[in-house]
Amino acid sequence: MEKVNSASAKSKHLTSQGVLADSQGVSETSLALRNLRGVVIILIVAFHSFSAYIVSQPTGPPPFDNPPYAWRAFPIIDSERWIGFDLLCAFLFLFLMQLMFFLSGLFVWPSLLHRGWGTFLVRRVLRLGVPFVVGTYLLMPLHFIPCIFVQRLIRRGLRSGHIGQLSQCRRPDRYGFCGSY
Repeated sequence: MEKVNSASAKSKHLTSQGVLADSQGVSETSLALRNLRGVVIILIVAFHSFSAYIVSQPTGPPPFDNPPYAWRAFPIIDSERWIGFDLLCAFLFLFLMQLMFFLSGLFVWPSLLHRGWGTFLVRRVLRLGVPFVVGTYLLMPLHFIPCIFVQRLIRRGLRSGHIGQLSQCRRPDRYGFCGSY
């Protein structure tokens, strides 16, 4: 009595674990988890984007040279704020990182079974280690160039706007960084 669509019957098959998979070998559960991981990544980007606009931030920029150096936690503070971002960020803060670690752990074991320890480690080092080394030794020094430029401006006596807060540097080293505050 039931008609079975032959196209859909041909496109799905049972895997070795007994899970129904499509023609590309991806199970429906795995596809749902991958979609959830994509949504969590978008939520993490939104969380970090909204942090400049939450009401609980200080009204002005924190001092540049006073410990605990709060400007590093929130380098961008905008005067336009909305309490909705506070509520959303507070809600996301409760579970977002834990969920991301949980989802990443779900994908490790199938990858280990599929590829083996050696291939898994080589691929992981290439995927995570190479960008880490490039970012640390190539991009981070480029990040310090504006800091050096600002410190040299301060040493020359240019004091205007936010740069005036940097003038508390008592003894810059030969590269323009403040050695002690």
